[in-house]
Amino acid sequence: MIKSHPSHNITVPSYTKGGIKSLKVIGKLMDDFLVTEKEFWLFDYILNALLSDARQNAYHIFKTMSLIEMLIINPKGNGKIAGEIERKLPQFLPDRIAKEKGILFSEIMRKLRNKIAHGDFEAVKQLLEQYRQVFMQNFWFDEIEYSIENWTYGNICLRLDEVLYEILWLMLYDKSKLFEIQMG
Repeated sequence: MIKSHPSHNITVPSYTKGGIKSLKVIGKLMDDFLVTEKEFWLFDYILNALLSDARQNAYHIFKTMSLIEMLIINPKGNGKIAGEIERKLPQFLPDRIAKEKGILFSEIMRKLRNKIAHGDFEAVKQLLEQYRQVFMQNFWFDEIEYSIENWTYGNICLRLDEVLYEILWLMLYDKSKLFEIQMG
């Protein structure tokens, strides 16, 4: 969340001052967000979820999509998220994913999360293949280092982490806007 400083031509003192300034900004955003006990426990839950696992695999996708859904889906929807995730998630996608493919990305992620949750790994393989065909067309898979499946998981995890980063930033920076998205 702290915007990094360009590494060229920066002296250590100015880099340190910039880091301190960034930490103060983040601290103020956190102070402004953490007003109620409910917000504290939400923040605690998110931090625990983020710190518990750094692997890029099916369970990372499940966990990250669950956090994304928790933050942008209307809680009064009784668990029905089809359509809602496809409408809301694309606005948080990184520029690497073309806007016209945002709905398809969101649909694949929703289905992938559900298939992982239900242990339907045949369907997971099919969704990974669909993702590769659309979003990794020019990707070079070094099968000596990882399997194609692991490269796909890694790519998806990076994209979902970027989405979650954007949502969390909005949560701290403008929680009323995030609430508006969630309830919309």
